[in-house]
Amino acid sequence: MAEKKTEVAKTSSEVQLPAYVEEAEGTLEHARASDFIIPRLLLMQSLSPQVVDGDAKSGELYENVEGARFAELLDKDTSESLDFIPCYHYLEWFEWAERSSGKGIIARSTDPKGVLAQSVARGEMVQRDGRDLFKVTEYHNFVSLFPGYSLEKPVVISCSKTQIKKARALLTLIRYRGPKVPLYAGKYTVTGIKEHKADFTYWNFEFENAGFAEEVEYAASKALFKVCKEAYGRGALQSHVDEDDEPSRGNEKDF
Repeated sequence: MAEKKTEVAKTSSEVQLPAYVEEAEGTLEHARASDFIIPRLLLMQSLSPQVVDGDAKSGELYENVEGARFAELLDKDTSESLDFIPCYHYLEWFEWAERSSGKGIIARSTDPKGVLAQSVARGEMVQRDGRDLFKVTEYHNFVSLFPGYSLEKPVVISCSKTQIKKARALLTLIRYRGPKVPLYAGKYTVTGIKEHKADFTYWNFEFENAGFAEEVEYAASKALFKVCKEAYGRGALQSHVDEDDEPSRGNEKDF
């Protein structure tokens, strides 16, 4: 009698497939990128709605889908740094309406040759909410796994405006591991730190090296990288965005 096969197929980004499940394409062909929810990690500022209208405190890290302090989801103190593994990095461009209009996003794109990206390259400015602001905001997005939270639920760390330098610092840490070390092999920490600019104080991300992903973490991160790369190629990779969640002051040219 032939031996019954009970082995499990290779790990995917969401679940381990039973050996009898065959891979198939096109089973969600009518779903749009906006129909999938990938939460973002928000760093609370003094003008963040969660602070102004809720009980959040400046400098805390929030998850924008459940609206919860991310540290509490990991059963950690809110002042502690959090371990994460960046699995996929991409750029995204947003054009926002004036906050007072309540319209939110006018347009968003991940096309580096598109109209929004070209607007950033030209440094186009507009008057918005009584200030000189860039017409389009550029974001560095890191689709990440937080091992203490879940290896099946990605969270996006999104950096814009005052956080761009921090995104570049993280990319530099990643590159220093070596040109052939994959992005998703490294583990890092993220926390909020207070910084000063001209006449105001704000909170910014701080990233530090935390070694390498463990074997099971590496497998999940590699699988997520493949899923994200394929989704990005189809223009179907989007994080959940409610509003322009990084309030800033002054002329954005200073940033």
